[in-house]
Amino acid sequence: MAHASATTSRASGRGRPGPTARRLWVVLCCCLVAVALRPAAAAGRLPDKELARLEGTTEWRRLLMLWHAMLDHSDRVVYSPEGFRALAEDVEEAEQDLATLAKAKLLRADVAGHLSRLLQSRYSYLVIQQYPTESYASLSPLEAATSASQWIIEMELCLLRRAANGVETEERVIRAARSNLTFELAFLYHCQQFEEEAERHRRELRAAESGGTSVDWQSFDNDYQRRLSRLLEAYRRKDLPRARPVEMMVPYLLALTEATPPKAAPESGSPVR
Repeated sequence: MAHASATTSRASGRGRPGPTARRLWVVLCCCLVAVALRPAAAAGRLPDKELARLEGTTEWRRLLMLWHAMLDHSDRVVYSPEGFRALAEDVEEAEQDLATLAKAKLLRADVAGHLSRLLQSRYSYLVIQQYPTESYASLSPLEAATSASQWIIEMELCLLRRAANGVETEERVIRAARSNLTFELAFLYHCQQFEEEAERHRRELRAAESGGTSVDWQSFDNDYQRRLSRLLEAYRRKDLPRARPVEMMVPYLLALTEATPPKAAPESGSPVR
């Protein structure tokens, strides 16, 4: 689930003009109504016994507190640039906590890896979205799409947490939020796969060029743009392929989001041995 960054705008070898990105942003934001009305698919939930084992560990309690601290900033419950930037160290430490839970067989290793990357991408997105230190006047189409998707993810996470905390919310809205969350995370997953494949191909072409082979970079750029257009069109039509890694991760996201964070210090749990 990659965060839209400055590197994305260089994916095709050249930047995209600001007006184009802004037009795409408007189109994507106008699609929010359609996203909200998309038939909701039931999101899986963690079995009670599995959740209870996680909740009994210091590592999960630390992760839970970090998750809700980030949601506090996302939902503007808290506004503190310094406080949010101080969470960067906790985000890094969460990677080790997730690895520890995976080693103890309380999490699948791939799920732990995806959760770690999501934490990092959410942090990178929120620090720019909530506490920007510079303006970003020009976005590539892919940056605009992933930024819009990340905004929807934060919106749905905040809605689900408020509902779990007793804010009156219709059940159909909750179901739709869970479905939208899965869909948007799947989109970011496919974007990451798309970028990684493009980068692999780019490295191969550079290696060939270094070896004296003539490379048609224009054809590479044209193919990149065609495949990007297909991906964005599939997103617009809500016709993305399923992303199994995302579907496996979502129950843990729901458990984190809809839980009550511990009031005591996270060390009051039992560390995984």
